[in-house]
Amino acid sequence: SNSQQSLLRSALLVSKLDNPHFHLEHYLERVDRLAERITNHFPPNASNKEKVTLVIEHLFKRLGYHGSTLDFHHRSNSYINEVIEDREGLPITLCVLLMEIGKRVDLPISGLTTPGHFLALYQEPDQGLENSVIIDAFGGRAISAEQANELTATELSEADFSPASEAEIISRILRNLLRSAEWDRDTEASLRYLDALVAINPQDRYHRTLRAMTYYGLGRFDETLDDITILIGSNRNDPSNAPLIEIERRLLNPHHNSQP
Repeated sequence: SNSQQSLLRSALLVSKLDNPHFHLEHYLERVDRLAERITNHFPPNASNKEKVTLVIEHLFKRLGYHGSTLDFHHRSNSYINEVIEDREGLPITLCVLLMEIGKRVDLPISGLTTPGHFLALYQEPDQGLENSVIIDAFGGRAISAEQANELTATELSEADFSPASEAEIISRILRNLLRSAEWDRDTEASLRYLDALVAINPQDRYHRTLRAMTYYGLGRFDETLDDITILIGSNRNDPSNAPLIEIERRLLNPHHNSQP
């Protein structure tokens, strides 16, 4: 169903920002077939927990999906179509693939907004954390809570194990791409990712400010003003808006820059 494909579809649309020419439906079908191949290996009376173990084993051991050894800044690891194709990716893109296979075989696997290292969690709606399975897609294995703490370098709390929303997952992929684009000094790409981040979350002040500054640096002053106006909103007396109001003043009175 379409609702089932929305995360994968959104992740493919992120890839399309940079690679407009691939056929999106092809990859939706590829993941359907991947799920089918894996389901064929389920014994007739397997429990859901056994099925999760089999999915992990097939995807990461037999089919060879694995964490990329490429430099983190290599953007292909963030493009889900290339991850499906090359069988390697970042923790988050491998988790998206795992979650999408889970959906197709009725196993509730969600992504977690854990810091640093993105993890997945298999958990039935009515069951507690002690009956769940934490999955490190990058390492291709189920892990303990202690191992999860090590991987994320955090003392994870119950709250860390609540499922990430689709918007959070897609934003995180875009933030990875944005970091790579900044590293490569690729301003055009940065703007593509910033546009998408602001579209997903119009309330996101950080990325809207970054976009305004990027426009400003490119001399695209109309777009700078559009973003600045939204950022200032009705809070003209808020001291934290002073730098934005100063830039607005310069843009609206370009000939009075020397005046205090």
